[in-house]
Amino acid sequence: MINLYKAINYYIFYTVSKLYKKYEHHFKIGEAYYIGGSALAGMTTGLLILNIINIIGAFFQPTPIWLISKIFAYIPFVSGITAIVIFGYKNFHLVVYDQISKLEKSKRKALGIIASIYFITTFLIYFNIQSIVRIIYSITN
Repeated sequence: MINLYKAINYYIFYTVSKLYKKYEHHFKIGEAYYIGGSALAGMTTGLLILNIINIIGAFFQPTPIWLISKIFAYIPFVSGITAIVIFGYKNFHLVVYDQISKLEKSKRKALGIIASIYFITTFLIYFNIQSIVRIIYSITN
């Protein structure tokens, strides 16, 4: 399960980084192509953590946790910055990019479908969390 989650985040990084490399003549970012992909992968992980915290907190209070304590609102931002540092440290982004690009085309396609579903689901839950929290709270109380 952990390896699948790592592979999904690596694929999100790979997709955005590949897009930056492909249109390098528009972006003019040089060797910093990995920043967008790693930030998006980190922010998605932060949103997943925030979603889990909110769903667990829904059993105790009717409002999302980031409306009560503002520090939780920074979880996606901090995890995005952390991912940039981790991917940039000792050129780890090159290792990840090569790992994903060397996968078989069928495995890469399957991983892309899983990553797309994960990405869309995470963001949909994040934007609908207030409704989900209120429904869970009304059911449990």
